[in-house]
Amino acid sequence: MKNNINYILKAAIVIALACAMIMPASAVITKTKTTLSKDFINTPKNVNRDIIFSDSFETYEDFIVDNFPPWTTFDGDGGQTYYIQGYEWPNMGYVGSFMIFNPSQTTPALDATYPAHTGVKYATCWDTEVSMAPNDDWLFTPQLTSSSYGEVSFWARSLNSQYGLEDFEIGVSTTDTSPSSFAILQTNNDAPITWTEYTLDISSYSGQSIYIGIHIFSFDVFAFFMDDFEVSGVGGPDTIPPVTTCTLEGTLEGNVYTSDVTVTLSATDAQSGVNYTMYKLDSGEWTIYTASFDVTADGAHTVLFYSVDFAGNQETEKTKTFTIEHPTTVSISIKGGLGASATITNTGAIALTN
Repeated sequence: MKNNINYILKAAIVIALACAMIMPASAVITKTKTTLSKDFINTPKNVNRDIIFSDSFETYEDFIVDNFPPWTTFDGDGGQTYYIQGYEWPNMGYVGSFMIFNPSQTTPALDATYPAHTGVKYATCWDTEVSMAPNDDWLFTPQLTSSSYGEVSFWARSLNSQYGLEDFEIGVSTTDTSPSSFAILQTNNDAPITWTEYTLDISSYSGQSIYIGIHIFSFDVFAFFMDDFEVSGVGGPDTIPPVTTCTLEGTLEGNVYTSDVTVTLSATDAQSGVNYTMYKLDSGEWTIYTASFDVTADGAHTVLFYSVDFAGNQETEKTKTFTIEHPTTVSISIKGGLGASATITNTGAIALTN
């Protein structure tokens, strides 16, 4: 009996000690979990921000120089620019600042050698010839507004390293797009020959309206490429209307199309986004644009169009004019002696002569 009592007492002591050891351990674990949870909430690893402006340069006309709103440009050197020998494209050797480059549309095509970072197009600044060097070329965003900016990011590269690498800098202006108004925040020398991402924190400008400028100041190099430009932050009020472009596709002889013409409208809005695009052909009714359409009738035609964004900003009405003259088919029958005959058909592409 005594042995049983001793056994029971020992067992009770063991249980009590075990409980004493377990309870503090449980409390520590609970506290640790609470602390970890609190730390995680207060120090998030990622903060999601809106993209208040972005452009991958896909919607602009191929090889257009400087005139691709909402961007604006400044050419401070005024020199003729380099181009790649053995290849052709519109406006090669231009005098100006930035060009929208589509390497798949050069002759022969350059897209396998110099592809876009995404899509098929990108912005390029070709270096001025040495007599006018260094480059002094700027590309400006439209005015942006945000209560809390994040960063500027884009991808850039040099064409190649044969004559050196491209130099550029990033600046911010709170007033206008005069180059002297920009505070240079980041200078980048020797851009690599592969697509490289560049970022710049602009949070110190939160609550202000700003312009962001990219300045190329290379000396006698070759060409600077830029793609996929973004500005993050908490978006302010969108006051900038969309930008719509109109492209025509058909057989063009001189200034006249000799075939049906396909009309394509493309709109972009870097802030609230494009809500809808309206168009009308000649004196027809205004129609919501949903897909490309064909114009088949001979004569002079005018396409009128504009877009509206989700903030209600309406673009100023634009026009695109063109003329269609389908060739007239003429058949001439010739009959000769001994029953010989022939028929000649002229589609209008080549004139018949004696």
